[in-house]
Amino acid sequence: MTGSLDTTHDRFNLSSLEGEERPVVMSKLYDLHAGKSEKYWPILDTLGSLSSQDIDSMINRPLPKISNGKITYKVRDILGDDPNKILERTSLSFAKVEGKKLLDAIQHIHKEDPDVLSDILKEMYDKSVVDLIVSLKMIGAEESLIEAACQELNNPHTVVMSAGSIRDDFMDSEYYPMENRFRRLTQELVSSYVQKKIKILEKDKSSIQSDAKFLPILEFASQYSLNDQALKDINLKTPLPQSLFTIHRDAKKSLQGIITSDLSLADELLETQTHFPELSKSEKLVFAQKYLDLLSKSYAVFPPPSVEYKDNMGGVASQVPWSEERIECFQHPLGRINLSSDCAFDNFPEFLEALGHEFVHGLEDLSILSLNNEFKEQADLNNVQIGQPYLQKNIESLGLLASFNTNADMGFTGKRGGKYYKLADSEDDYCQQLRERHAYKLEKIIASATLETLDKIKHYQSPLNAFTESKDLIRSVHKVLEEDINIGLKDPKWQEGFKEHVKEMNKHFDISSDDKLSDLERLSALKNGSNQAMYLFKKSVGYELISDSRMEHVDTVYQNLRNIVQDIDVSISMESKKAKKSERNPNYILV
Repeated sequence: MTGSLDTTHDRFNLSSLEGEERPVVMSKLYDLHAGKSEKYWPILDTLGSLSSQDIDSMINRPLPKISNGKITYKVRDILGDDPNKILERTSLSFAKVEGKKLLDAIQHIHKEDPDVLSDILKEMYDKSVVDLIVSLKMIGAEESLIEAACQELNNPHTVVMSAGSIRDDFMDSEYYPMENRFRRLTQELVSSYVQKKIKILEKDKSSIQSDAKFLPILEFASQYSLNDQALKDINLKTPLPQSLFTIHRDAKKSLQGIITSDLSLADELLETQTHFPELSKSEKLVFAQKYLDLLSKSYAVFPPPSVEYKDNMGGVASQVPWSEERIECFQHPLGRINLSSDCAFDNFPEFLEALGHEFVHGLEDLSILSLNNEFKEQADLNNVQIGQPYLQKNIESLGLLASFNTNADMGFTGKRGGKYYKLADSEDDYCQQLRERHAYKLEKIIASATLETLDKIKHYQSPLNAFTESKDLIRSVHKVLEEDINIGLKDPKWQEGFKEHVKEMNKHFDISSDDKLSDLERLSALKNGSNQAMYLFKKSVGYELISDSRMEHVDTVYQNLRNIVQDIDVSISMESKKAKKSERNPNYILV
């Protein structure tokens, strides 16, 4: 039966054919179909597992081939003397870019998660499997993947028909949008991969993840166009990266430091807090701009967003890009904040939260722009600050995240646009999307940092609080020095030096308890004693004079010392301010 199909399908077992016989028979099988033979379908039903070589044989004539940015194909010479004459042509192809993207995506997934690629193949619809096989055959790559895809085919006939249709289009000089096929396949593969990786992350059930766990997924996905469901999964289901909170943690410390070191600013904030409900709308707007200036300084970004009232907003506040003009957005990357002219804004903490929320959205826009090299060049020219230099990688990570949750090409990043889900369309989607989760989480952190700092300033305006709260701490310091630090591990000379530092520390603590001295003198002595204690602790840790079992306790006392020094600084600043007023006005009474 070598190379023959002259048998009834009841006895015909194509799957048993081997060697040179199989390609010949497979080729004749295609001829049966082309000749509309009734034997074709019954014989096709007897096929065993199809191989890549079987498909080549059934296709019978070569497909167009894409290589090195060019396409080679067969075409009828319809303008020649013999219209049936077949010519071979080679030309440039726009499909080369999309074909390379398809291969890059496959190679990335195969390298990172070969098992996931296998699962994707099993779940693809038959049409997509056919498209993948034919596309890879035209590109001439990934033969092992073609073989794997062949095993997933439900109907091998569809591959032959698809290949024949493409070849015929080229043969008849018809336009065939091959790049669209490649683009669609790439989107399906990448989208499926991203969704599967997000499902794995979801099992962790953590709202914050280490960057290494999922930022590489987003970096890969950002190079491609995703389908709507994959984009939605990223925006609604991915956690926030840990690096994001490094930005906010450092800014929080900076915010608190700025307020405690600038007593004029602290006084203004306290005054505004006390009388906030009584302020006019214009006064609240002036304060809003000053507060946004303060936040911008804390985050080391400039210029700050502008703020204004707007009618008929439908919400309390919103943040929008500065303009549709690229250069203007470059010059004002944090955009504008609109406050509803219909809202009374009587609650000070809620007002801070609203401003903090919209400020965070401005940071997100800035971070998206940070992905654009042209923006960075313009930033230097226009005195635009993009955050602390050591946090640039973190800011770019925020930009990568926010770009998936931003419509179209806002920010002129050159990246593919994402999607933002409006409240009017779905309340759940609106609240769960990345940008809103981020802003809602941070609005309370920013407002709390401000309010806690103001409370601390009010508390430590009275030096008595610092003196009272330091008593227990001083006792804890003495206990650590006596029980937890083994100075006997060092030589006698070193021990003597250590004891001298202890004496100096005690001298300062004794002065701080002398109520005959001025509050300013006592506070300064308390600060000096605390600093001396921290020095002794650090030395002891460095020389390994503390046992592992007591290290946690010693560290707790050390952190309490650091905190009390910060609190003492507030009291010292307040007392210094009173002293200066007293010098200028002899009738000023120190209280």
